Amino acid sequence: MVAAIVIPILFLCFFIISKRERKDFTAKWLAVNIVEEEAILSGTITNITKEKQRYYYNRYIFVTDLVIKEQHKYTKARHIVPITNEITPPTFTHGTKIYCIGKWENDIFRFTKFKELD
Repeated sequence: MVAAIVIPILFLCFFIISKRERKDFTAKWLAVNIVEEEAILSGTITNITKEKQRYYYNRYIFVTDLVIKEQHKYTKARHIVPITNEITPPTFTHGTKIYCIGKWENDIFRFTKFKELD
């Protein structure tokens, strides 16, 4: 008799907890491309690496790593976009001059806003 009452309550609690976690991770996944605008990086793109990564269960992100040459040093820059129907990842071309706005995370420059220069 007690099991007939307790087991459905436990299932309901686990369902509510997992639904809340899924909602939190979906919000974090959609906000993965929001980066604070603290620094500026400009230079010429010398190398491009594109990769699709799993973020959470069936949520994916598209990571584009760029190696940017500014004067005599090379810098790694990263652009991350969640893969949805509305958002498409930008295309970068080798040898293009680029102007990026973002922030430094360890030795990698994370950016969302950029402008290709002539």
